[in-house]
Amino acid sequence: MQLSTLVLASLTTSQCLTALQSQASRLNSTVINASSKEASDIANVRALIAQGNSYTNTEVANVKAYIAQLNSNIYSEIANVKAYIAQGNAYTNTEVANVKAYIAQLNEQTHTNLNSTNTIVNTLRDQVATLQQQVASLQQSSSGQ
Repeated sequence: MQLSTLVLASLTTSQCLTALQSQASRLNSTVINASSKEASDIANVRALIAQGNSYTNTEVANVKAYIAQLNSNIYSEIANVKAYIAQGNAYTNTEVANVKAYIAQLNEQTHTNLNSTNTIVNTLRDQVATLQQQVASLQQSSSGQ
C-alpha cells in the first residue's frame, strides 16, 4: 500500500517518518516472503532434478543390464552356431570317409571285374585261335580230297 502525496502533505514529519518506516517494513516483509518462496521453489526444482537423475541412473542401469543380457544371448548363440558347425563338420567328415570307402570298394570291384573280363577275353582268344586252327585244318583236308 502506497501513501499518496496528498496524505503525506497533511502529516507531520514524525508521522511521515512513521508511515514510511511502516511502508518499508511491509516491503521488507514482502521481499523476505518472496525470497523464502524463491528458496522453496529452488529446493523443489533441485529435488525434481535429483529425482530425475535417480530415474535416469536407474534407466541407464536397466539399459546396461539389457545390453549385458543381449551380449550374453549373442555369445550363447555364437557358441551354438560353432557347435552346430562342428557337428556339421564331423558329419561331413564321416560322409567323406564313407564316400572314400565306397570309392575304394568300387575300385576293388572294378579291378576284379576287369580281371574277370581279361580272363574271359583271353579264354575267348584262345578259343578263337583254336577254331581258326580247326578251320584251317578242315580247309586243308577238304582241299586235299
